[in-house]
Amino acid sequence: MDPLSFAEDIAKKAGALLIELRKKEFTVETKGGNSRDIVTSIDREVNEVIVSAIKSAYPTHRIYSEEGSGVVDGADEEWVIDP
Repeated sequence: MDPLSFAEDIAKKAGALLIELRKKEFTVETKGGNSRDIVTSIDREVNEVIVSAIKSAYPTHRIYSEEGSGVVDGADEEWVIDP
């Protein structure tokens, strides 16, 4: 699958997951003690799904994630994730 089709597919799956997870209880935390920089357990879960899918499909690509996972140094291709 080409990267654009892959990105569209994983974005749809992540969106469906976000809709389901927001119906359930979730936690909210601050990052680095900054009350304006929050992250939810939903953010973290969806981020993991996206990063795992990219790692599986494109193991040599670099991933920059706001939630801080999945970085591969030295790659020419880069994904930027902000769930």
